[in-house]
Amino acid sequence: FPVMRTPAPVLLLSALMVSACHQSDEQGPDPSPPAPITAAVLTLSPAELPVHEQVVGTVSPKLQATVSAKVTGRILDMRAVPGQSVREGDLLAKIDTPQLAAALDRAEAVLANALSESKRFEAARGSVSERDIDRAAATLRMATADRDRIRSQLDEATVSAPFTGRITRKSLDTGDLVQPGSAICHIEDPSSLRLDIHVAESLASRIRLEQRIAVRIASANLDLDGVVSEISPAADRASRTFMMKLDLPDSDRLLAGQFGRALLPRGTKKSLVAPAAALLTRGQLTYAAVLDDQDRATLRIVRTGPARPEGTEILAGLGAGERILAELPSDFRSGTPVVPRSHPITHPAMTPTSPGLAGSRAAKFSHSPLTPLRGIASVLLGSF
Repeated sequence: FPVMRTPAPVLLLSALMVSACHQSDEQGPDPSPPAPITAAVLTLSPAELPVHEQVVGTVSPKLQATVSAKVTGRILDMRAVPGQSVREGDLLAKIDTPQLAAALDRAEAVLANALSESKRFEAARGSVSERDIDRAAATLRMATADRDRIRSQLDEATVSAPFTGRITRKSLDTGDLVQPGSAICHIEDPSSLRLDIHVAESLASRIRLEQRIAVRIASANLDLDGVVSEISPAADRASRTFMMKLDLPDSDRLLAGQFGRALLPRGTKKSLVAPAAALLTRGQLTYAAVLDDQDRATLRIVRTGPARPEGTEILAGLGAGERILAELPSDFRSGTPVVPRSHPITHPAMTPTSPGLAGSRAAKFSHSPLTPLRGIASVLLGSF
């Protein structure tokens, strides 16, 4: 005959029910029932909660540059040190350019000769043709321009910081040979940072410039509001994502290169939310105190989602219309009679309850040894 296998959740639930019934028969009634308490009671109702999708990104400075050489030569003095703070115009490196120095001497000699010729022709004006005078003047102008060009190249042999910032790395050192375009060091401005993210096509249409996006930097334990400052107009052909940049507020704990997450809006959903004070954690389990139709509160295991500004999302264990204690003390005993009192509304999903009112679903959870098992069943069945 074929062997029928019972699912693991059903076996576990059956074992818990048998154990609860056995303990109920052996222990009998509690000799000291809990005393009644007066407490605020909330009735749960579904609420519209925003749905977000996490997109990972990297913190980067708004202003950064790779400082490169513009002349050919050998580094004579390297001043840039990684981690060093510099101001605009500070010396970073000096490049030895003997060929440019020789070229400048030649250009100055040519300029001196052209100047002498021009003065001689001007002094002999009337005895020489105007064409010769104009030719001497043009030669003087070309010699002056050539001398100024070489001087400018010699000035570029002294490499300075383009803006105030911090040296993050250097690529060369004293004695290295450089050519125009050779990277010398990298400088960043740490005072202004942003988060670079790549957003999928399905989410990119929901994002607008100047929109505020929640950002989480786990390594610095920071929750920030980023502002969308740049959106790429075209998607990357390989990843099909759009590059976006979020400006971040100033913080001493923010560093370039840190890992970050942006919470992009993706719509809304209906869910139950309970205040943090209404939940009690014992070990690895979370409980809520649910009232029955006789205003008796019983602890029930619930499965919670992420904490939100509105409260803690309830994923399993509670239903709409059920009443719970607004504040659950750590020493609360299951089965305590409650005298409900009014409670200020803190969220549309929570409404205050007056004495004697109970939802139709709450009547099903009367006080009995099997009451906590319904919460366990909800958690178990919800996880499979």
